[in-house]
Amino acid sequence: MGDAAVSALVKDVIGRLTSELIKEFALIRGFKGDILRLKKDFEEIQAVLEDAEEKHIKEKAVELWLQRLRSASFKVENVLDDISTEALLRGLHKEIDIERGIKIGIKYKPLGSI
Repeated sequence: MGDAAVSALVKDVIGRLTSELIKEFALIRGFKGDILRLKKDFEEIQAVLEDAEEKHIKEKAVELWLQRLRSASFKVENVLDDISTEALLRGLHKEIDIERGIKIGIKYKPLGSI
């Protein structure tokens, strides 16, 4: 995979790390600092990638590093997918609970009103 493709993958990871859903869920679950550090790391990686692209570096060590970076980026994307899915499900469950509460409140009268 070329530098440009890995660079695009890293940009995608950075974008996902800054999504409102991820930031909100990280805040609620107590790992906001971890997400911020991960974002910072990926921004630094992005800068190195841009330098490598600009200089057209094709050394074997760089290619190996790019392969490892690609693998790590995919793993981070999988974790972010899991976090997003859980956050969406929690939000959906919360909406269902609220909806059920409204239906119950309308359907049944409190004992004090009889």
